[in-house]
Amino acid sequence: MVKKGLSTVVASIVMILIVVIIIGLISQIIIPMIKKNLSASSDCMDVIGQVHLNPAFTCHWRYTDEAKAETYPGVMIGVDVGKIDVSGFVITLSGYGQTKSIDIIEGTVRTDLIMYTPMGGAIELPKENEGKTYVVKFGVIKDTGTEEWPYYMDTSRPIIAKVSPIIKGSQCGGDEMELPACPTAAYP
Repeated sequence: MVKKGLSTVVASIVMILIVVIIIGLISQIIIPMIKKNLSASSDCMDVIGQVHLNPAFTCHWRYTDEAKAETYPGVMIGVDVGKIDVSGFVITLSGYGQTKSIDIIEGTVRTDLIMYTPMGGAIELPKENEGKTYVVKFGVIKDTGTEEWPYYMDTSRPIIAKVSPIIKGSQCGGDEMELPACPTAAYP
């Protein structure tokens, strides 16, 4: 009995077709995905060294209204940008094992985040080679004799502030610093 199999020509053609199909899948799926990720990385590379927290306007503060026996805690965040165009920022406040992130988006109005100057109103982003200062408010503390930071931490203030720019929809690495106490004259 004579056994017949695939000829070497047919086997070679089938192998070539499989390779062409695999190359087509790679070029249609994997290469665009890699290009997209490289583009986002490239955008963030342009930001390195262009976004800074301004130490003159980045600090924590507490204002006590003695008539109401209430204390208003908060954080001032000064952000300076270089020769870049940002579409927003993410401010991260952390300390004692807790973290709070706050999105700063042009034109938004929030109750827990306001512009330092002019006080209140819609959020503005710094333009190229500018700086803006924001005030993060944590609500009211009744005078209990202990330091409390409502909406953020149970018993303590934030220790570190970080600013991360948003470029073309991607959050990039940024600048961080320890939060000193604000000088009395800087209280909003």
